[in-house]
Order: sequence, then structure tokens, then C-alpha cells
Amino acid sequence: MQSRILFLLLIFVIFLFQSVVAKNTKLDSLENCLKIYQSNDTLKENLLREIEQEQQNKDTMQRSILFLLIAGIVLVSIFTVYIFGSSQIKHRTNLILAKQKKEIEELNEEYLAINEELMTTNEALAEAKKKVEESEERLKLLIKNSNDILVLVNEKGEQFFISDAAKNLSGFSVEELLGSVEDVIFPDDLEIVQRHWERVLANKDVADCIQYRHKHKEKGYVWFEAVAQNFLDHPAIKSVVANIRDITERKNVELALQESEAVKAKLLTNEIDRINRKLETNQRSMTAATLKLIQNSERDAQTIDRLLEIEEYTSPEGKQKIKALIFDNKRISYDSNWEEFEILFEKVHRSFYEKLNTQFPTLTANERKLCAFLKLNMSNKDIAKITFQSDDALKKARLRLRQKLELNRETNLTAFLQNI
Repeated sequence: MQSRILFLLLIFVIFLFQSVVAKNTKLDSLENCLKIYQSNDTLKENLLREIEQEQQNKDTMQRSILFLLIAGIVLVSIFTVYIFGSSQIKHRTNLILAKQKKEIEELNEEYLAINEELMTTNEALAEAKKKVEESEERLKLLIKNSNDILVLVNEKGEQFFISDAAKNLSGFSVEELLGSVEDVIFPDDLEIVQRHWERVLANKDVADCIQYRHKHKEKGYVWFEAVAQNFLDHPAIKSVVANIRDITERKNVELALQESEAVKAKLLTNEIDRINRKLETNQRSMTAATLKLIQNSERDAQTIDRLLEIEEYTSPEGKQKIKALIFDNKRISYDSNWEEFEILFEKVHRSFYEKLNTQFPTLTANERKLCAFLKLNMSNKDIAKITFQSDDALKKARLRLRQKLELNRETNLTAFLQNI
């Protein structure tokens, strides 16, 4: 476009130059004719007028050419400035366009990267959606084939979703069970269920378990066990989730066991009472036998004392017979009293001899008898009367017993034997 305009200006300048040249040529021709017709006044005047006219035309043409040249120069200058400005603008425009092109290329690369990332994300989302759909399908199958009831409850305590297992366990259709639960709960269990609901709402981190009776359409009431947890704040669930199962058979077994345990407890109590009464009777008998043993021993001791008094007034041969009689009397009296005493002692303290023989198998019969007396917390005086021993002999017997039982001085012999 710029080169075309310059070309047109150049042609216009050449055209003006040719016009000036033509005017000069014509003027020169007229001047030559004037020289030729110098003698002819008429022709001369005509030629002069024509020359003057041509000179005027020439001047006018020159002024026009000068004006046009100045105008052309001005126009060329303006056009040059315009072209320079245009080139500068074009240069800046090209720089801006180059910068924008670079930015566009960068944005395009970023777009391609984002597009690739979006494609990857879309693939991941598609895969995740597929897994979610598969998971939902598995969950539906699990819920459908489960023997437990899955229930979703809103914040008002109304059931808005119940799995199909409810019909098998309660006899009611799902539509009949939706909404409030008050009409299907055993009246005595309503308060228990209400407290359970309050705990579930108060504690969102822990599941709460409850057992209650639920109405059955045909069987009256059945026992249910519900485990519920609060997911009202969960954006995907927004409900309380409860898993409910029928525990009627287990509850019946528990009730039967409770009744059986109650019967057993009653029988055990009766047996304990019987044993306690028997032990009390045996204890009284033991006390009476002990008292009788002491009384018999005192009686025999009195008899022996009288025989010793008689011995002083008899002959040596009589003394010998009295001593033999005293010896036999002590032996017979001790053995007969001990047999009756031992029978009652074993009834009251059945495992005493068994434990004693197991722990201390080297004890003699007399030492075991001494252990029995000490088990009953009898005094040395009473033991001495029953065994016809002196105080010194009894002390020695106790000392030998302590040694066999391997007791130190700090251990009380009677207390040790009472704990066996």
C-alpha cells in the first residue's frame, strides 16, 4: 500500500515536469516565430499576446507545480511520518503480538497440561465412580441378604429407611414400620428406648447397644437387639444408623438360664442352710462331747486320786495291783473318751486330719490328738486332764510338736492349727 502511494506521487511529479517542459517548448517556439515575423506588426502583436498568455500560463503552471511540489513534499513528509509512525506502531504491535503469542503458547501449554490432568482426573473419577457403583451394589446385596435389619433414623427419631429383612423378623411390611417407633415398642420398654435415643444423640463417637421387645404382627412381641450410632453430622449419611437383630431365642435361653440359676440358687441356699444347721448341731455336739470328755477325765482323775490314797495303806503286793489298776483305768478311760470325741471332731472338721497328714506326715498319733485339742482352742489344763499328763509333760509335748511343724517362736501354735 505504501509503495503504491509513493509510485503514484512519482508519476504525478513526472507528469507535472513534462507539462512544464511542454510549456517551455511551446514558449520557445513562439519566441522563434516572433523573431521570424519581426517585420509584420500584426502577427507580431498576436505573437506577443500569445507569448504573454503562454508566459502567464507558464507562471501559473509553475506556481501550481511549486504548490503541488510543496503539497507533495508535505504529503510525502506527512506520509513518511505516518509510515514511520505506522512502522513503529507495527513494530510495537508485532512485539505485543509476539508477547501475546508467547503468552498464548504458554497458556496453550498450560491448557494442554490442565486438559491432560483433567483427562487423568476424569479417568480416576470414572474409576472411582465405577468402584462406588460396585460398592453400592455389594452393599445393596449385603443388606438384601442380611438377616439383620438396617435402619436409618432422622433427627426427629423417625425411621425413613428400613431394609427388607424387617418383614421377616417383625411380620410388618417396610411401609408399615416407617415413621415413629412408639407404636411397635413394648410399653414397658419405651422408657429404655427413649434413654437409648438420648445417649445416641449425646455421644456421636460411640455406638450404643440396647435390648427391647418389638411388636410382631403374628407372634405378639419378639426380642430385638439394636446397635445405633449418630452420623447426623456426616455429609453423606445425615442420619442415625442402627443395626437390629432378632435375639428372641437367645433371650429365651437367658431367661431359662436365669430361672434355672434362681432354682439352683434356692437349692444351694437351702443346702447351705441345711449344712449350717448340721454344722451348728455338730458344733453343739462337739462342745458337749468336749465338755463330757473333760468331765469324764475329771471323774476318772478323782477315781485315780482315791486309788492313790488307798495305795498308802496297802501291802507292797496290793500297791503293785493298785498301780496296775490305775494304769489300766487311765488307758481305758482315755481311749473310750477319745473314740467318741474323734467321731464328732471329724464330722465338724472333716479335712483337718487329711491336710495335717499331707503337710506333716511324720506326726505320731498322740501328736495328732494334741493338734485336735489345740484346733478346738482347749487350754493346757483341760488337755492335761484329758490326757492324764502333767503340766511339764504337756509343755514338752507342745515343744516337740512345734519343732515338727517347723514353727518359729513368733508363730502362735494354736492359731496356726486353726487355719489348717
